[in-house]
Amino acid sequence: MTNDTAKAKLAEFGLSQEKLQAGLQLVNEAEAANSKIYDAAGDAEQATADRNNNVKTLARERRRILTIAGVALKDKPELLEKLR
Repeated sequence: MTNDTAKAKLAEFGLSQEKLQAGLQLVNEAEAANSKIYDAAGDAEQATADRNNNVKTLARERRRILTIAGVALKDKPELLEKLR
């Protein structure tokens, strides 16, 4: 099939080269937008994982501090209770 034959067949469906180019542009824009969405989703997942790791680290540090405070304040349980 030649290029002219293909154009004639497409013209039967109301598709000109200009319409096809416009459609291709829309597809390219959709792909770019989709890529941005996936990138943003990946960034959000990473931010959530970072936040969760930070919360775990802070919880471990808090337990460590309370353990030390428990030894330091064994004679003053009311002060230790305020830390909890």
